[in-house]
Amino acid sequence: MIVSTASEIPAPVAPIQITKRMLQSLAPLPATAVRLLAMLQDPRVALRRIADVASQDVGIAAAILRMANSPLLGMRGRVGSIGEALTLIGTEQARLIVLSCGVARAGQRELPLYGLEAGAFMRHSELVATLTMGIARQRQYSAVGVAYSAGLLHDIGKVILNGMALQEGLEDPKYQRFSRALQEPGSDVPVLERACFGSDHPSAGRDAATHWALPAEIVEAIERHHGTIDGAGPDLSVFLALANAMAGDVDPAYPRAQRAPMPEHPVVPIEPLIAITMELLT
Repeated sequence: MIVSTASEIPAPVAPIQITKRMLQSLAPLPATAVRLLAMLQDPRVALRRIADVASQDVGIAAAILRMANSPLLGMRGRVGSIGEALTLIGTEQARLIVLSCGVARAGQRELPLYGLEAGAFMRHSELVATLTMGIARQRQYSAVGVAYSAGLLHDIGKVILNGMALQEGLEDPKYQRFSRALQEPGSDVPVLERACFGSDHPSAGRDAATHWALPAEIVEAIERHHGTIDGAGPDLSVFLALANAMAGDVDPAYPRAQRAPMPEHPVVPIEPLIAITMELLT
């Protein structure tokens, strides 16, 4: 039972609250991302200059090109330059991608607290981003770029909690118990996190997104991505929760115990999205 597993982990005296100082320590932005964010906020800076700087960071450049060439945008590999990609997706969307790549850089490494090998976190995040954008398009959601960024950032709270555990030492008994409980079938990740940290990764991600001044719809979607995914309206939170469940379901490398349950009545037909996702996994 999930409740009994969680109860084995002593709850902290007080819930944690993520501060800006904690973010700077646990999810610091690389120098290139900081420079790009400043340039993207200055309307006097030409796209050519922004493209030149973005090209210096392989991860950021790849993320910009991936979105611009997404089959869900109908391009399928036609965009070959960063400058062209920036023109297509726009500077506000580019800002979200740069920030997403910057804060998720730590996620390219192993997350031992969650049993995620190097690269697994970003693989899952990129799958969720693509699926969230696809669901948003099917539901005629106007800001598909915002949906993509919400997918990229939805699990950033795991990076933060993993960083806290590393700072204190993974040999701490409460983290050992947490990791063991996380492997049990039917485990509820947020429940276990709240018992161990006093907070869960959706809440930690919400706090981080608020400090980074992300759009309100992204903040809400990150906070609610483990919530209900049966709904009819154009709600980004519902799209993200469904994408998160789908990504875990179709990726054989993602830990089975950490997969969110698929809904009985998804808000969109999922077969076409699964086909696209399988292409990305190959």
